[in-house]
Amino acid sequence: IHEALLDAIGRTGVQEVKCRAIESIGCFTTEVVTKIIQDAYENEDPSLRRSAIHAMGSSCELSWLPTILSELDNPYASMRYEVANACGAIGAQTAIPHLTHLLKDEDQQVQIATIHALESIGGRNARQVLSTYLKSADEVLVETIEESLQNLGNEDGSIDFKFDEQ
Repeated sequence: IHEALLDAIGRTGVQEVKCRAIESIGCFTTEVVTKIIQDAYENEDPSLRRSAIHAMGSSCELSWLPTILSELDNPYASMRYEVANACGAIGAQTAIPHLTHLLKDEDQQVQIATIHALESIGGRNARQVLSTYLKSADEVLVETIEESLQNLGNEDGSIDFKFDEQ
């Protein structure tokens, strides 16, 4: 798989294929992959930069977090969406205060991705942020937040299971 992805990235063919290959190769932590991700991020093409952010998240490498967080105010909603997802994939508690900014994003898909990122990160701080935001969230987001809070479990780490009785 690694070699096939490297081959797809090296080709000068379809940009969409190259982007998906960059996103997919992020889970391989080699110097070559790190260079590919860095080069894609430094490219002027927004689609390559988005794919680089996605790959940074897929790597689960904490070292990428400052780069990812530097894109919080990116003018493209698709990039902010990738930022939220990448933060969730990395799972760093230190990202939580930064993600609160994206809960108020103008784009609802960015908000939903942020809710899921906070759920993925987990912990007391994520629960507190989601609980606070629940009080002021739009009706459309309330269900997503409630589901994320349920998936986070209780303060003691336990999860309540609810079964529909028939």
